[in-house]
Amino acid sequence: MESGSPDAWKASRTYNDYIASPGRKRLDELKSSVGEVASRLGEETRIGVVTFAGCNGVVDMGDYDKARRDRLIGKINQLETMPATPAADALKVAMEKAGRVRGGRVILVSDGNDTCDGDPCAVAQRISGVQVDVISLGGRQSLACVAQATGGRLVEPARQGRSLQQILVDLGLNGAREQCR
Repeated sequence: MESGSPDAWKASRTYNDYIASPGRKRLDELKSSVGEVASRLGEETRIGVVTFAGCNGVVDMGDYDKARRDRLIGKINQLETMPATPAADALKVAMEKAGRVRGGRVILVSDGNDTCDGDPCAVAQRISGVQVDVISLGGRQSLACVAQATGGRLVEPARQGRSLQQILVDLGLNGAREQCR
């Protein structure tokens, strides 16, 4: 949709209404899932986190070893939903961060397209040596090219009948074991 068009305004209003509505949101599921994964990973595994919310909202939240995982969970629990998804910018930061660590990889959790005029597929093709597993919430395969370009996996919880928490635990624990071999 063209920015500023009537359809874009309607979509934005619908999204904002969804954010404001009561009940559990996908971000709430993500928060509890990250907490579960963080508590189950081994001591040797470090977790780096990059968040995104709003076109200028990409934040490298740092790296967390076993001793600092409670702090990570606290920071994750403070996240709030914001309109706009700068997937390309966030992916670039995450891939560069993971690329500095032997065996580093990225688990990208997103509910759709980059809405900030970025091209996550181009980012994935430009940066080599980092596997990106994509968890697509909402059943959109718009980021499948990222997983394909990096040798990662595309996972769609809604299609597979699995919870986000199950998938993150599986990717986190299995990925951690693969890195340690």
